[in-house]
Amino acid sequence: RRIVGPVAAAIMENFPDEVVSATAIGFTGNQTFRLGEKEFKPMTEVVDTLFFRTMGMNITSGQASDLAAPDVMFVSDELAWQIFGTTDVIGRTLIRNGAEEFTVRGTFAAVGNNNYVWPHAVMSMASLLKYKWRHFGWDGGDSYEGYIRLKSPASLERINSRIDAVVEKYVPYDVEKYGFGRRYYLKNLVDEHR
Repeated sequence: RRIVGPVAAAIMENFPDEVVSATAIGFTGNQTFRLGEKEFKPMTEVVDTLFFRTMGMNITSGQASDLAAPDVMFVSDELAWQIFGTTDVIGRTLIRNGAEEFTVRGTFAAVGNNNYVWPHAVMSMASLLKYKWRHFGWDGGDSYEGYIRLKSPASLERINSRIDAVVEKYVPYDVEKYGFGRRYYLKNLVDEHR
C-alpha cells in the first residue's frame, strides 16, 4: 500500500481501460481542530478529489471536486453532529493546530474502523502541498497509501504485468546509480482478508 505520491495517478493515466479511479492518501492520524474553545481530535487523512469514488464512500453533502483547493476539508456526518450539532456545515470553519483555517465543504458517511481507511475528517491534498507537510513527488516522499478501483478483477494481473514499465517512465529503476530501486504491484484487498 505504500507509494510515492504520484504512483496512483500514473497507474490510472496509463491504464485507462482497466482503472475506474485511483487515489493517494496521506495518513495524518488524529489531528487537533478547534471551534472556539472546543477541541476535537478526529482520525484525519489527506486526500485528493478521487478519494471518495475510489474508496466507495458516500458523500452526503458537497462535491468531491472541492478537494482540489487548499484549506478545504470534509467531515463525517457523525463528526459534524459532534462539533456543530447539525450536518448542515458547508461553509463552517475549523482551526487546525491553532493556526490554519479550514473550511468545511462537505460531509460523508463514516465507515467503521474495521476498514483499511476510516477517517472522520479529510483535508485536501492541495493543503498538504500548500503547507509543505510532506514531500509529494517521484523523487521521494513514500509515506502515502495508494488505492486503485479496477473495472474488472481480471485487470489486476494485466496491470501487474506492465506496472514496472509504467513506473520506470517516471523514475528509472537503477540500483547501482541510486543505491535503491522501487517495484510496485497491485493486490486485491478482498482476497487479502479472506
